Amino acid sequence: MVGQTTFRIVVACVLALFSMSCSGSTDSSGETIDLSGENNAAGTMGSGMLPGDEVEPVSCEKNGIDIISTEVSVQEYGLQIRAITSEMAPIDNLIIRLYSGRATAPREPGVVVMDGVNYKDCGICPLIMSDCTQRGACTKVFYASQGEIDIQSLSDNRFVATLKNLVFDHVTVSDELSIPVEGGDQWCLNDFTIDEEYDGTIPHSGGGDPGGGGGGGRPSQCDNPNLACVGDTVNDFALTNCGTGEQVSMRDHFAGAKAGWFVLTAGWCGACSGWMPQVVSMLNNPQVSGLKAAVILSESPDHMPATQRYCQQYASQYDMPLESIFLDHSGGRAYATIFQNVWPYVGPDGRFGLPFNALIDAESFEYIYADRGPAGSLSQAMQGLLR
Repeated sequence: MVGQTTFRIVVACVLALFSMSCSGSTDSSGETIDLSGENNAAGTMGSGMLPGDEVEPVSCEKNGIDIISTEVSVQEYGLQIRAITSEMAPIDNLIIRLYSGRATAPREPGVVVMDGVNYKDCGICPLIMSDCTQRGACTKVFYASQGEIDIQSLSDNRFVATLKNLVFDHVTVSDELSIPVEGGDQWCLNDFTIDEEYDGTIPHSGGGDPGGGGGGGRPSQCDNPNLACVGDTVNDFALTNCGTGEQVSMRDHFAGAKAGWFVLTAGWCGACSGWMPQVVSMLNNPQVSGLKAAVILSESPDHMPATQRYCQQYASQYDMPLESIFLDHSGGRAYATIFQNVWPYVGPDGRFGLPFNALIDAESFEYIYADRGPAGSLSQAMQGLLR
């Protein structure tokens, strides 16, 4: 009895320590990804210039881009257009991300004016990742905050747009904030047309749907029998282990444990770098038995799909056992597999925070806890499973 009491105190103290950094609350230190897809704006976006206004000529170090292939894919946050210059390194990637949950996102054809809007606020965001390797490591990132995007089609599974007088500045992107590099190059792109079909439906959060954030009512997404929300049983699914490169069943991975802990992270996520040491410390604590984690890595620091090699480097950085870290990126969608099975409880504005924590009962596979979900705190849920 004394031993059991001591164990509970130790668990409570450790959990209390790192629950302070958990993104389960509305802690603003976490990274956010827009997953919702609520289209709120139409016609001309931006607040300063008007379509067709005269633009002062800019002399760029680079002009134009020679594309060999273009792919448009539906993402949790909206839509991504990716065009590449080569299949062999060095590769330049033209990437346009439509964050359909942001207030400035286009919802129908019209002209979007990039009048100085920062990456963290853009509804449709043009990027160029330059001098990339086949593994996704890129030398430079460029972001266009000047010019126009003339969208002719967003519906019927077809995206058509012309990029006009876009000026891309060399930037760094930290916490989704684009910061110009002092003395950095500029890259100009004009009269570049994209006309591609895509599969699927651009996600919408829905006007009256609480989206699952902050403990609201049961989201409409939970009506999908294959998608588990808190209180449901999670279907078994497999992820690629970073150590072996092989697919591992999550039921097999968590076998013998009491609590299964999913921790979602990304190489560009600054808040995650502060969270990972606490996760590893908890897993290495000999007085906390029955806890097992699956750390899920999606993207590299350049926002490209993480490779097995980078995943191993990421694990080494935090002294994380390779058996505990997995990859989940379809090439077009981050966290594609887990989000087909586990609802991530996006916020009312459609945003999804990193790091993201979810707990399951490792024996029954019942979904017990999710950050921003309806079931208390991570520490309380974990204590309940580890008793």
